[in-house]
Amino acid sequence: MIRKSRNDMHTREEVKRTMAVLDGIRPIGVHPSFRVRLMQRIEEESNAGALKTSGIGSRVNYRFALMLLLIIINLGSALIVLLQNAGDSAPAISEMLGSFGDDYSSSTFAYYQEPAPYAGEHLEAAPADLQTP
Repeated sequence: MIRKSRNDMHTREEVKRTMAVLDGIRPIGVHPSFRVRLMQRIEEESNAGALKTSGIGSRVNYRFALMLLLIIINLGSALIVLLQNAGDSAPAISEMLGSFGDDYSSSTFAYYQEPAPYAGEHLEAAPADLQTP
């Protein structure tokens, strides 16, 4: 117990000395033009920062310019393709349907369109163009 009381007394003495030192410090006074100089410095730094951040705006401008360039290239290539195909006559719908009908009515596709035989039925041979020699 004696130790605790000595520690407590020592701590209290240190606190009293610290408080005496703090009481002896005179209060800090602010210079009358401090606020004016502070506001000028803030304004100068914000203006300097605005010049640095203009890089972000220029990046946006570069992105916008690149986007416009890509759109112009796409439109130009589409125009070139349309002008090259302008001399060709577009096939009529009936010609297109006839062409599709010819493509899908060959014997190769007919083989796939026929239903599969059941277990007891006779299997037909594959068309001649599909048989391997």
